[in-house]
Amino acid sequence: MFCQMCGEKHNKRKGTKFCSDKCRYQFRTKEKICKNCGDIFVNPIAKTKFCSDKCSKKWFIDHKEKKDNPFIIKTCKVCGATFESLSSYISDKLNRE
Repeated sequence: MFCQMCGEKHNKRKGTKFCSDKCRYQFRTKEKICKNCGDIFVNPIAKTKFCSDKCSKKWFIDHKEKKDNPFIIKTCKVCGATFESLSSYISDKLNRE
């Protein structure tokens, strides 16, 4: 098998794409463009779309009127007031990125 980053042949187990941790890290840290502000950034997390938590939250707030609205209405268990919150799926995803 050949490393997807450097192209060198390796004898790692079947299905392994890289010859070393270094090559895997370099492959995953390609430059990306922030979906919100357009800045170029580098992040080893493959699915990262935003340069910061601030940009991520701003993008979701700006797009909450869209069809893919990640916000839900919740009611406070203490006082009964209603408020908007990111759905738990989206919120968990943001906290991992």
